[in-house]
Amino acid sequence: MAGLIFATGFPPAIADSEELKTVVPELYINSVKTVNTFRQTGRISFGDMEGKVEILFKAPDRIVTNYDLGELKFSQVYDGKTAWMIDQNGQVLEMTGNEKQKVINTAYMSGFSYLLPDRIPGKVIFVSDTLLSDTAFRIFEMYPEGGDSIRVFINSSTGRIELTEEYIDEVMVKTFQEDFRTVQGVEFPFVYRVESTVPQLNSTMVFSELEINPPIPDSVFHLEAASKIDYQFPDKQDSVVVPIKFVNGHIFVMASVNGSKEVYFILDSGAGSNIIDKTYAERQNLPLVGEVASKGVAGYETASLTHLDSVRVGQVQLNDQTAAVADLSTLKLAYPDTIGGLLGYDFISRFPVRINYSAVNMVLYNPASFHEPDSANAVAIDFLLKIPVVSATIDSVNGRFLVDLGNSLGLIIHKSFSDKFNLESGFADIKKMGKTLGGIGGDAVAYAATGKSFRIGRYTLQNPPLLIAAGNAGVIRSDDVDGNVGNLMLMKFDVLFNYSRREIYLFPNDKEVISDSETK
Repeated sequence: MAGLIFATGFPPAIADSEELKTVVPELYINSVKTVNTFRQTGRISFGDMEGKVEILFKAPDRIVTNYDLGELKFSQVYDGKTAWMIDQNGQVLEMTGNEKQKVINTAYMSGFSYLLPDRIPGKVIFVSDTLLSDTAFRIFEMYPEGGDSIRVFINSSTGRIELTEEYIDEVMVKTFQEDFRTVQGVEFPFVYRVESTVPQLNSTMVFSELEINPPIPDSVFHLEAASKIDYQFPDKQDSVVVPIKFVNGHIFVMASVNGSKEVYFILDSGAGSNIIDKTYAERQNLPLVGEVASKGVAGYETASLTHLDSVRVGQVQLNDQTAAVADLSTLKLAYPDTIGGLLGYDFISRFPVRINYSAVNMVLYNPASFHEPDSANAVAIDFLLKIPVVSATIDSVNGRFLVDLGNSLGLIIHKSFSDKFNLESGFADIKKMGKTLGGIGGDAVAYAATGKSFRIGRYTLQNPPLLIAAGNAGVIRSDDVDGNVGNLMLMKFDVLFNYSRREIYLFPNDKEVISDSETK
């Protein structure tokens, strides 16, 4: 279940719910009006990792949350318009879709916008009364502008919010708020416990300090600064050509970790970070720390973290990297050589990368001297979990599709999307063979079919073969995307990824590809 999203034209925050005024004391509402900024610091436990957390808020709608869990350091920022992430390797990325909605939710709740109509607009609806552990609560649903729905349980006696419920795709996440303390006339919870059916998503934050109305400069919420430069490119070279192997639908490149012998890595734009295979990490004596959630095709798994001094591909090198470590045997790769891992966002985002399926090589371009190709070949992208997403059309129905170099198959349509638009009625050659799609997070069931057409950018492919995939968890269950474009479809082009410009470029190399100019 996904929350309802209100896009524009919100009424003031409490206009639709006089019930809220009956449970929250007027004195409390008057007190929170005085909170224009706050800074809260404490400790967080996440899986088996522990560290520091800091929240900075500035009215009406700006918020920063900084996490420091040792090897895993990252921040989430909302400046009132745009949501940003600073990831574990110091890269700045704009957040979109459900990820942005959750950051807006945090700003909405932290700034008491549900009580104060001059902050983030939204809608509040009374749902019902209930009892939890013999305590009476009033339940409200809140819909922040640009955010996702939040179900809120307010203690009928105290007016405190003691429980909130949100959905991350299909997973309900409950946040219990405890240890309320009064600071300058305002009650704040000092403990937040996050619980769900997915252990990797659970955490506890225990705050020790709270400052109300400290000076917070606007610059804290602005991330104009460039991402950290953590790579080396050969001097006076505009590009580097790297051989690739295209085997069983996967792209393999040679890479060296920490100066060791080169082994094969899979190039995978569907990986939100570089991932080291667990067996390879053990052979290299890489230190493993922590446990974090890794969202895959059909669910969540646990990944560890490791620090890498260097990752070298051809003449290009990444330095001082935090990478995930996961058991890649679940990918069921039919490849005899040692597999070191996956080269994902942390590699592909650093420079423009062109995959020449036709020439069987990869070209890495120096960002300092790169010139964009003809814009007619460009397709805009945004990101979900740091995976590129494009708008494309299957049988005249528009959808959002991951561009996934780690998908060794072709075009995958999520069954929920197919059912919503009754796409199957127009498909041909449907073969309900119960084929299993494997990946991080588990397997999903799929069956084959043939569509009428698939259009991406200015190019159309007629009668595309595809798979319809069904699952109850993971990316396949996501309401943010409708399918996945993999190598057997992408190989009809040479593809250039330019993450810094939020674009990919398509250069047809197959006669089956029809451009707009050919149809006029």
